[in-house]
Amino acid sequence: MDILRTDLEIAEHQLSHAEEELARLIPLREAQMVSPSQLNDLKLSANTHRLNKQRLKQQLEIDQYRFDRLKHFAPRDSQVLQVEAHPGERLTQGQRILQLLPLDEKQLECRVTRDQIGTNAPIEYSDFLYDGKPLTLRNIGRTMDQDTQNLSLYFDGHGDHFESLLVGQRFQIAMLTPTESLEQIGKITKLPSDAVLLEEGKYHTWALGHENRVRRVEVEILDTLADHFIVMSEIQPGDQLVVLGHGNLQAGQEVVPVDGDS
Repeated sequence: MDILRTDLEIAEHQLSHAEEELARLIPLREAQMVSPSQLNDLKLSANTHRLNKQRLKQQLEIDQYRFDRLKHFAPRDSQVLQVEAHPGERLTQGQRILQLLPLDEKQLECRVTRDQIGTNAPIEYSDFLYDGKPLTLRNIGRTMDQDTQNLSLYFDGHGDHFESLLVGQRFQIAMLTPTESLEQIGKITKLPSDAVLLEEGKYHTWALGHENRVRRVEVEILDTLADHFIVMSEIQPGDQLVVLGHGNLQAGQEVVPVDGDS
């Protein structure tokens, strides 16, 4: 970058000199004291220096961009286990630079084969368990191993049940992936029969939202009980539903909930 700045300074001086000479010779050309070829050569020289200056500025911007991104910081205090990239090497996106061993906590790496990666829902929507206890997914690898066709997942290794794991030790985790697509993923809840309405062949309920304004929520009935329906919807346990007085309700309409005893 210092060499480029020096070359850029030289190009600026050359361009300034060529422009001064061009400005000096133009009046002489009008007086026919300078040949057209001399004037054309000077114009070509000025344009060449101008384009060279532009190219050097562009190259300096590229190098500055790369230089600003040469520094990488570990998310936590760690010990370097293995270096997989070296200074001056051109890296591809997602390429691993080195392997770290956190000093104050463990990071667990699990490799998942391509045929085990869910096609209906992203990995982020899966739940992971080790020895019956949930694992927190920290990061997902961005490249697939060309030889094994495995994708690496990284988990936080907090808790006493990870203390017995050693570096390099193999272990197994359970991955629970939703079987439905993201559009179909919902919560199974039990709703009062009076809260579920049928209109035009579709079931829905009215739920109270922000500032006691109602919103219409589509539900899918899975089972019928004496006074309740088992439904799949976006309704969460604890949500308030309209069970009386839902005739002629409109989305966004404000309602006043009352105590059941009154």
